Amino acid sequence: MKKLAVITAMALAAASAFAELYPSSRYFEVGVDATVQVDQNTLSASDILVENLVIDFSKYAQSMGEDGFVMNLAFSPKAFVNLNTPLFSAGVFTDVKTSARVSTGKGLFEFLGNGNTSDTFGTTMSTQMDMFVEVGAPVKFSFGSFKLRVTPTYYVPIVYVPRTEVPLSVTMDDKHLFAAKASANLDIYSLVDIGLMFDENMAFLGPDALIESMQSPEVQDKIASSGGFTLGLGAELPLFHTLDVGAYADVPIIPGHLKYKSSVTAEFAAEMAPLLDTMSSGGSTEVTTDYSAKFNGTTASDYSVCTPLRVGLEAAWRPFGKWLTFRPKFALAARNPFGEDFDPKYSMFPEYSLSAEMRLLYILGLDFCTSYINQVYSQQFGLALNLRIAELDVKVATSGADFAKTWSLTGAQVMVGVRVGF
Repeated sequence: MKKLAVITAMALAAASAFAELYPSSRYFEVGVDATVQVDQNTLSASDILVENLVIDFSKYAQSMGEDGFVMNLAFSPKAFVNLNTPLFSAGVFTDVKTSARVSTGKGLFEFLGNGNTSDTFGTTMSTQMDMFVEVGAPVKFSFGSFKLRVTPTYYVPIVYVPRTEVPLSVTMDDKHLFAAKASANLDIYSLVDIGLMFDENMAFLGPDALIESMQSPEVQDKIASSGGFTLGLGAELPLFHTLDVGAYADVPIIPGHLKYKSSVTAEFAAEMAPLLDTMSSGGSTEVTTDYSAKFNGTTASDYSVCTPLRVGLEAAWRPFGKWLTFRPKFALAARNPFGEDFDPKYSMFPEYSLSAEMRLLYILGLDFCTSYINQVYSQQFGLALNLRIAELDVKVATSGADFAKTWSLTGAQVMVGVRVGF
């Protein structure tokens, strides 16, 4: 019995002697996190917060990528419970991940800023969206200095809009009347029949009919059988006393299934009177717009969709002790990697982050991070207050699809996290 106690004590001491990529602060904790993101890559705060707003399309076009004006929206709440010991860690979490992206194409801004040699001009806009609910159970084992993490995750896709291109045509007649037209045919794949909430003119009818339909055993069976499975793997090892390295992968094994396809047709038209004529007459430029949306109906359709695939490397370097940690991370990601809408040009992208984290007296934490995650650049500042039994984390970031523009506040991310335990 004494030998067993000694061996156990030695194993615990050996495991705790090695640093970790992400050391825990509590043996048991319950927490929630919430992240909200809204950004674009064109108008900075200094451009907007002026007495007289002037939009220089030519200047913006010169600094844009081929995607042109890009807007990103994201929302991700998460709740979790963790148990941490020197030899193993285990937990369970649930979260909702929602993201949307819209781009106009660079050509529109080039035309508005520089004009065009012909009377007709065309460009392409695009849009995409996804929403997943996940439940996972991460487990980490320590084998001496080597640590292995396994995270099986069950996910249910809620809504998915594949990347859809929207043609935009611009014409100017011999009287310099400017006209623009765009027409989009969107296929919205969903877990439930969202068509019950809209009429043919896209007027919102309320959720009552949808909620009533979900009481049906047939619909409940469809929801229960629609989930997919992702396996997360991670390994870490200390190379030196100050350096820990790791590798990780999130691999979708079984795709989720969406049961309905809703078709929507949206049309937009705008006309602007000749600018020189209005200037010479002393009047204001007259712009007329017209927008219409038509709901074409919902049909039963089995559509496979996966959570993103990620494979990456990361490290934690502590050259001056535990109070300062540098964290580089590099990965390759693919959106819906086994889906029918997968296109390497648009669906695959690299990711990286480089952060510096400071912990003062184990109570006050400060961190700075520059990153490119989910095709969004961000410059982040974080503040943490850790009282052991309770911890508050607040992170704010400027973000957007253009690295240089993130330094001039074209968008923002806010993350708030609370943890309690012992």
